[in-house]
Amino acid sequence: MNTKINEKNRKQSNLYVSLEVLTRKWWFYGLIFLTCFIPPWSSYKVQSFSELKQLVEYIAEFLIAKKLVLVPYMPYFHLAMLLIFGALFIWKNRFGKAFSVITGLHFLVILYMQTGAITDKYGLVFYPNAFIMMFSMALGWIWESFIRKIDFSFKKIQPRHYLLIAAAVFSFWNPDRAGDYRLILFMTSTSPIAFCMITTIYLALMCVLYPRVNLPLFRISSYISILIGIVTLGMGFFMDPPARGRYWTLLHTPMVGVAVYSFVLSLKKIIPQTLPEQPEMSLSNH
Repeated sequence: MNTKINEKNRKQSNLYVSLEVLTRKWWFYGLIFLTCFIPPWSSYKVQSFSELKQLVEYIAEFLIAKKLVLVPYMPYFHLAMLLIFGALFIWKNRFGKAFSVITGLHFLVILYMQTGAITDKYGLVFYPNAFIMMFSMALGWIWESFIRKIDFSFKKIQPRHYLLIAAAVFSFWNPDRAGDYRLILFMTSTSPIAFCMITTIYLALMCVLYPRVNLPLFRISSYISILIGIVTLGMGFFMDPPARGRYWTLLHTPMVGVAVYSFVLSLKKIIPQTLPEQPEMSLSNH
């Protein structure tokens, strides 16, 4: 039994080292960047660039409306997130495995909400590039639940972390309408199902925990967030009225800032770390 466990741990360690090396190669990020040029697919065959532009604009509005359907349930989503993060702060590494699985599933929910839709005008519409990126992040977090490279012990929070925490709190609040800054949005906004908002929170968390993090996951997540963030910021320049577009760009700026900082931080040379053994959460612990 011990031999099988040791062999499994060795394979996991080898995979981690291989991915750590891979995610230091510039061409790897070039391949991810190329996925940005995969056009959306729809059962309605687009015949020209102008039709493609109309499709993208229509689906952007449709996906926003898709999220708004869940607005009545947002207090439950917010409460669930607060409880999950509360459990992480209290039980730390004992809750780490469960937290990683939950985070992976969270990204799968967001993937479902934001990478495709069935519409009356265009039929089934699917964004392969967004699907690849979000699925990679979801898979990375689920992989982390097995490899256990993140140390959730919160040993020391540095002063520089407060700005990152502020960005995470702002994203959780998500006042997505100019002039509406009510505190009730901390429980009613759509941030729990918005990729840009929720990713800011998870990246800020890994910045606080750095350097005892899963480096391949940290790098890939931050780079993907930069790409999606730049596209999202650009959308603001095409919105009507222009004031709405400017506010949209301002609202998503924290994610891009946190993502860029995270990516630069993740590439710093650090001493390899090992995560100390921690007891798992179980009913017998209580």
